Amino acid sequence: MEIERAIEESLDGPKRLQAAIAGMSKEQLDAKPIAGKWSTREVVCHIADFEPVYGDRMKRVPTSIKQLDGKPLLLMSSSESPNGITSSWLE
Repeated sequence: MEIERAIEESLDGPKRLQAAIAGMSKEQLDAKPIAGKWSTREVVCHIADFEPVYGDRMKRVPTSIKQLDGKPLLLMSSSESPNGITSSWLE
């Protein structure tokens, strides 16, 4: 998947989720058809709660792969690094 398309789909996520549950009744949203599993409302709330976490993780995905001494070096963005970039060798 190309990065531009992935970004568009990610940004479109809240609208798609809202459309998926549009028209569901309170009973449908709160129903737990499988014992011990989450209701639709719980799943939607979980997604909403963790969207900022996933967004931060997406910022850390590989930004580029460079060659150094003939070996591939993976460069990633990092808020914990002084220059904003971390690296690791690809095996």
